[in-house]
Amino acid sequence: MSFLVRAAARSGSLGVQMARTVPACQWRLFSTDAEEKINRQKMQDMMVEKLKKQADATVVKIKDISYDAGYLLEMLVVSPKFRGMKLIQQHRLMNKILSDELSILHGITFKCMTPEQYEKMDEK
Repeated sequence: MSFLVRAAARSGSLGVQMARTVPACQWRLFSTDAEEKINRQKMQDMMVEKLKKQADATVVKIKDISYDAGYLLEMLVVSPKFRGMKLIQQHRLMNKILSDELSILHGITFKCMTPEQYEKMDEK
């Protein structure tokens, strides 16, 4: 129990009694905008690394479409593993790889391509 909580408990006021029920680690419920931005960037970096390792992705581009809130993303993923896969299979693979991150996000849109499809798109 922190010093503040112990001191408050000794004073005996009702508000202080309520304060004792909250663990000291939960007093800070909100983070600053800068911390949020850093956390969002770390999460996106982790997503890129996971896709490069588990899906052999050669290109991963993430676009935040939630007005910089970081919880609604558009993702372009290029991987040779997508060859011969139907669109639903590609998306299931993405959902499986990013299952931990998807629980945090509000929404995500995948655009999955093979390297050949990406080259054709890049030419246009």
